[in-house]
Amino acid sequence: MSAHRLALLFLSFLAFTGCDKPTEEEEYEVLWSKTYGGSLQEQARSLVEKDGSYVFAGWTASNNGDVVGNHGGQDVWVVKVDGSGNLVWQRALGGTRGEQANSIKASSDGGYFVGGSTDGANGDVSAPANYSGAWLLKLNASGQMVWNQMPQSGWSKITAITTTPDNTLVATGWRVGTMGLNASWQYKASMQGDSLWFEHAGRSCESAAIIQANDGGYLVAGRTNTKWSSSGALVEHNGYIYKTDAKGLVQWTKVLGGTQHDQFDAVYTNADGSIILAGHSVSNDGDVSGNKGGADGWLVKLNTQGDLLWQKTIGGSGTDAFTSIFRTKDGQFLLSGFTDSNDGDAGNNTGGKDAWIVVVDDNGNLVKKLTLGGSGDDGANGVREDADGAYLLWGYSSSSDMDVPKHQGNGDVWLMRFRTK
Repeated sequence: MSAHRLALLFLSFLAFTGCDKPTEEEEYEVLWSKTYGGSLQEQARSLVEKDGSYVFAGWTASNNGDVVGNHGGQDVWVVKVDGSGNLVWQRALGGTRGEQANSIKASSDGGYFVGGSTDGANGDVSAPANYSGAWLLKLNASGQMVWNQMPQSGWSKITAITTTPDNTLVATGWRVGTMGLNASWQYKASMQGDSLWFEHAGRSCESAAIIQANDGGYLVAGRTNTKWSSSGALVEHNGYIYKTDAKGLVQWTKVLGGTQHDQFDAVYTNADGSIILAGHSVSNDGDVSGNKGGADGWLVKLNTQGDLLWQKTIGGSGTDAFTSIFRTKDGQFLLSGFTDSNDGDAGNNTGGKDAWIVVVDDNGNLVKKLTLGGSGDDGANGVREDADGAYLLWGYSSSSDMDVPKHQGNGDVWLMRFRTK
């Protein structure tokens, strides 16, 4: 065969296989990937970096493997790992029924604030008999409990915490109400656990995220819950955000979305006071446009008064959602979440549900996307950029192949440190 014909065949092969475009696997380098847990189920909901180590909080139902000291049922699980992912210490905290943690923040004394919920009144839970509700914990630097308290009872939970320059914390959560009209609230406490104030934000809303605004107030984001079926199922909700003053009193509220399911799960405020919200949307009307099919990741920018500046839907034809947002050193936004799409903006699905990492520019335009995980169900509850430019993902996994080394039970905590190319 002539050299000319061989060259033509080779060019045809390149065109067919797309070898001129790097595969998604070639676009990132795994520095380390580890799972933590036992024979049942675990999940990491929140994580903080401290002196090159990481501490995550979530829950565990196991009492074997990496889990020691489970009190029964499901416990809050707080774990410290070093910069290479090696386990340093773990704490199972709770009573004999069911607890979970949704948020962890570092405190200025070297310890940690942890917020979630409890359904017990024994073990580590210093609650009145038959208490079921929000649970706030203060841990020391070794993860030992210093104090715990119950800001709100009655089927309530803390969903997020933020710390403040005056060494206090503000937690947000919501309480189950009558006729499905759940009520959001915010609570401020001192380092010693003294209650400073408690304010309700109104009914028909569920908070998911909180951040301190530039003026010292607070931005709380989540969803409304105003439309229910006759059987009691939530059939429609919209994205919801409200702004409070420094004492937790609501100054304004905004509802955004369309005629389907929409919600916010993360909030960030820029230096100019503008607001970035991340979550997901099923709508393709009202405030939402560009839906790719099913649920899409939803990114929204508001001005300081909550007026809509722009919105972006990012995803494929399946179910895609954002769970966190992080501002990178170069001014872009790093988003985490999950996807089961295999088209559009979602990337190359590896099987089941994948962890989803998306980078957008300051105007919400897509810069980069990655799907990470294995052949099982995997998801990212958060991602951060470290000082060296590498990313750390935390979430859950039921895989034991591809990006995930193993899993020990029904679903494990999954941490992966990686670098994009």
